[in-house]
Amino acid sequence: MLLQDILKNAKETGQLISIRTDRANCDRFSVGKIISFNEDILHFKEFTSNGQEDGIESIKMEDIFGVDIDDIYLNKIILKQKYSDYFFTKSPTPSFYSDPNTEFYQILKNAMESNQLIHISFTFDMSLYGLVRDCNEEQFLFELYNRDGHYDGKSVYFVDDIEKINWDDIPNRLIDLIRRLNAKE
Repeated sequence: MLLQDILKNAKETGQLISIRTDRANCDRFSVGKIISFNEDILHFKEFTSNGQEDGIESIKMEDIFGVDIDDIYLNKIILKQKYSDYFFTKSPTPSFYSDPNTEFYQILKNAMESNQLIHISFTFDMSLYGLVRDCNEEQFLFELYNRDGHYDGKSVYFVDDIEKINWDDIPNRLIDLIRRLNAKE
């Protein structure tokens, strides 16, 4: 049986997999590594989306309707595990944030000068990851990267349309790491 073969291989190799059991919400799944299984039950060491261990789950085999292997989501978790020091180390707060008068333009300018990947949410329904390549007090040129860390072109936006900027959080670190690893290839 194909499912049994996939599970057996995943157990033997320690491969990270996703198990789907919630037919009412097909987007829900558990991520982890198989501890053991038989034809009735599967014992599974779960991991969070950040790659940290999150207990053990036992699942009835009859409830499993899907198993995902080697997909983008799982590979991101593997990167977080492999580079856990990078993701989960405290980073210093840039000094310009101490100034209560710091505006979005100054943040963009500092991101450009330090080549810092940032995430920008706009006042309209859009948010983007990228590197600021040029900016003035009214507009900025943004080198875009998608959620999978792949280059996605350049665009110009208005500073006044920025609602929020995220600097050096885990999603930014992940996209930046993928971007850097892709540049080495």
